[in-house]
Amino acid sequence: RTWKSLEQKIDMPHVAGISDVVKGQYKKEGIRDYNPEIIKDILYCFLEKGINNTKIFTSEKYEAAFPYTSFNIAQIARELYKAYGGREAEESKSSENDKTSTKNEVMDKKKNMEFLFGSFQLVSHGNQFTFTEEVLSQIFKELPHDIEKIERGEEPNEHEIYILGSPTTTTGTMSTKFLDEVKNNAFETYGDMYAELVESIIPKKEKAKTDTNVMFHGISMGASFAGQTAKKILEDGRVTQSRENSELPFLQVRIDTAPGHRNTPGIVGKLKTFGGFAISTAYSLSTDKYLRNIILKNGKYMEQVDRVLAEKNLAKSNLTPEQLKMKKSAIGLVENALAEGVPWPEGVKATEVVGLRDLLTYSTKTNKDAYGQIAENPDSLGTNIVPEQGNENIRVRSAKMTHAIPFTQRENEQRRMFKAVRSLEELHNSRSDIANVRPGT
Repeated sequence: RTWKSLEQKIDMPHVAGISDVVKGQYKKEGIRDYNPEIIKDILYCFLEKGINNTKIFTSEKYEAAFPYTSFNIAQIARELYKAYGGREAEESKSSENDKTSTKNEVMDKKKNMEFLFGSFQLVSHGNQFTFTEEVLSQIFKELPHDIEKIERGEEPNEHEIYILGSPTTTTGTMSTKFLDEVKNNAFETYGDMYAELVESIIPKKEKAKTDTNVMFHGISMGASFAGQTAKKILEDGRVTQSRENSELPFLQVRIDTAPGHRNTPGIVGKLKTFGGFAISTAYSLSTDKYLRNIILKNGKYMEQVDRVLAEKNLAKSNLTPEQLKMKKSAIGLVENALAEGVPWPEGVKATEVVGLRDLLTYSTKTNKDAYGQIAENPDSLGTNIVPEQGNENIRVRSAKMTHAIPFTQRENEQRRMFKAVRSLEELHNSRSDIANVRPGT
């Protein structure tokens, strides 16, 4: 448990809220003995990986730099398996069964690479831990299955998630060239810059290309970053969105609570964007205990993370007066561009999740169509599918949420957290030589 040392250096604000959720699930299941150390181990194992995998990417074209990090969920599962199973994962036996694998199993064995595009309103935002919850969600979802596979001597599915930061964050570096380009076309410039990194990461060798699925996941402002990055790497011929092309990695794009392509120039777009951000934050502070804790403690949390990164010589804060001025200027330019509207790039296919209570993306037509679909098909799998909203390349799904994604308030997420914790607890208890030692100690 090498991550234990981080507990003394970093107070991770996510722990308390998630632990409360899991404790509540234990009570629902009638299980009295809840051990909060297990959820702490999962979260600090995640944090350790995020810190150790942090890198700074410098754009040759724009002379700007930004932090990013990556998480290999299978690797996290192996480390937690070792901690709770008391031994290393055994060598995979899956190669013996390759010849008899079904088509679905072969698809599952493809490497999944996910790139998460975030949002920012302050210099302390837009770092490589933005929207941490989306990575944690995948860990909670996959951990029980990965533990089972490791126990059987099989390899877990490869799923890597990259979180991309911004040159405007504390450890980023601005340049006058980048700032000038942001003034001209903010989101296209970001997409062009992010494409440099993505194209350096996705496979180039023929076999690796066909064995890889790529997912772009853009949230809020990040949706427009994802769209522009997708446009660039599609134009460069590095990925495909055609199932008929089996020679390139297949790209999927998902955008959540995405205001950019729904805004129109003028006062209405600005009111929806700036007013929506303010009201959404105030609403989260007053109604969501978990998010309130994250919002209020995020500054101190990232200061502690940056301090550890500096100690490890992985990234250092760059907040000179000149840098701070350029970073604040770029943030304002991006926000204004978002408020003016960011047309969705032609030809890029995406799945969009809209919040029916999201002020930043509110549309009378979308809400009317969405609630009509829910009323007509209340128990159908397609109940959340919204009829076409004017762009045949974007499939729209609805969710009853505001702009802030209610991570700990979703029932399916709560069950995932519970199952992940139980999988480690049951693994520990199955080992007769360590079962009498309390898990997490």
